[in-house]
Amino acid sequence: MIKTYRIAIFVKEIAYGDRLMNYINKTRESHLLAMSFSYKEKLYQYLSNNKVDIILTDCEVEYKEGKVIYLVEENTDKSLTKYSNEVIYKYSKAHDIIAEITRNLMVDTYKKSSKDVEIVGVYSPFGRSGKTILARNLCSCLEYERTLYLGLDEFAINTKEIQGMDSIMYYAKKRDETIGDKIKEICIQEELVDVLSSPLVYTDLLQFNYSDFQWLISKLRDRNEYKRIVFDIGSGSLSDFHILELFDRLYITTLNSSEQKRKQVKTRMNYMEVECVDKLENFYIILEAIGLEEVKDRVLEVHIPQEANQEDIKAYAKQLV
Repeated sequence: MIKTYRIAIFVKEIAYGDRLMNYINKTRESHLLAMSFSYKEKLYQYLSNNKVDIILTDCEVEYKEGKVIYLVEENTDKSLTKYSNEVIYKYSKAHDIIAEITRNLMVDTYKKSSKDVEIVGVYSPFGRSGKTILARNLCSCLEYERTLYLGLDEFAINTKEIQGMDSIMYYAKKRDETIGDKIKEICIQEELVDVLSSPLVYTDLLQFNYSDFQWLISKLRDRNEYKRIVFDIGSGSLSDFHILELFDRLYITTLNSSEQKRKQVKTRMNYMEVECVDKLENFYIILEAIGLEEVKDRVLEVHIPQEANQEDIKAYAKQLV
């Protein structure tokens, strides 16, 4: 397993820092996460609460928790070596800078096994049970690891009108072998989490069948870019419950007895019709009826208190994993 290393960039030329940051973060199979700072005060403010592995800078910086590498404008410039013996020519090619950073970190560049990629589903038969916030925190709670969030919620509204799972489902159905690159181009990066928003039209989800999921998950495993991949599944967005057997772990968010309404519910799934006392029991009855008893062994029921704040939920997500 390859650790993700945090790189802080602080240079006088802000545009240079931003370009280098974007290149590092978009590099395929990168083990580096870069952040660019325009002011030394902002850098020190960040460092007061967070740790980075390397600071790249062309200014004098003091940092004892990690390495400082100075960017020099001439190969023969020794003006900064009194602070550190580690220097990189500032206008080297970006991939050469990455190679030098890697050398300094002594990172083994072997690929991690596809067995290390965890495929997680988060599902709930209940609305407003904290499903999406749990899914997002299962991604963000992994420190120094890249994760991928895929939105499959039928009620999500993409107000920014940006590409997300709509496009990825299209490429998956076309069996586009470059889908890994497409994900990197389309996703929104939130630190170490790559985010693909739920589709604008929920009926598209119902057209995404078992073989489509199987192909997409296979490609994501083979790419070996993420430690964890989380599917945020809406209660009505699966065309086939057999899709659930493709996940290594399935988290089911529930409501407590005071939150859920105890009433008879009637569910129709293909040819089958069942009645039961609540939706969760109904879910398990359906799994057994279609031969998915083994999926129950991978299920972990999770209750997210409605009054829980973000920090509480993130801490809880860490405990789950």
